[in-house]
Amino acid sequence: MVKSAINAQQRATNGLKILLGTPPMTQVQANWRFLNNPNATIKELHKPLQKHLEQEIVSQCDKYVLALEDWSHLDYKNHSSKKELKSENRKDTCMKIGYDYQGAIAASDRTGEPIGVLDHNLKTADNVYSTYDDKIDMNLTHLGELRVRAKHMCDTINTDKKIIHIVDRESDSETTAQPQTLPQS
Repeated sequence: MVKSAINAQQRATNGLKILLGTPPMTQVQANWRFLNNPNATIKELHKPLQKHLEQEIVSQCDKYVLALEDWSHLDYKNHSSKKELKSENRKDTCMKIGYDYQGAIAASDRTGEPIGVLDHNLKTADNVYSTYDDKIDMNLTHLGELRVRAKHMCDTINTDKKIIHIVDRESDSETTAQPQTLPQS
C-alpha cells in the first residue's frame, strides 16, 4: 500500500485512490460530471448488467430462471440531513422513516446460486428510482409494483427459459383490492 493513498479520516476510501492514482479533487470532479450527465440514467447503467445476466442465464439455467423477489424498508429515522425520506405510520404506532427497496435477483434452477440483478427500484418520498421504468406509480402496493416489474422482465429479458418468481411470505399479508397474478413468461 502506498502512503500517499492513505487518508486517516476515511480509511474505507483508500481503494479508489490506489486504483485511480489521481488527486482526490480530480476524482470528485469526475464523479460529479458522471452523476450529472443526463445520459447516465439508472436504466442506461443497468443495460450492460442485463446483457451479462442474459449470457449467464444461458450457461447456468436449464429450464427456469428463479427470480428471488424482495422488498425491504431501509431505516433512516436518525438521518435528519436526508431530504427525500419516505415516512408512514406503522401499525405499532411507530413512525417508519427511510426508503423502500424493491428488487429481484436471478438464481440458477440447477444450483440455486445467484446469477445477478434482474431489476430493482428505490422509493423515496417524492420519486421511484428504477432500473426498468422512469414513471412508476408511487401509489402501487408492493405486489402491484411486482406485477409491473414481472411483466417488464418477461418482455425484455432475452431468454427462452421460464421466469419463476419466488416471493417471501410477507406478500401473503399484503391486502389488495383484487388478487394479483404475475404475467407468464
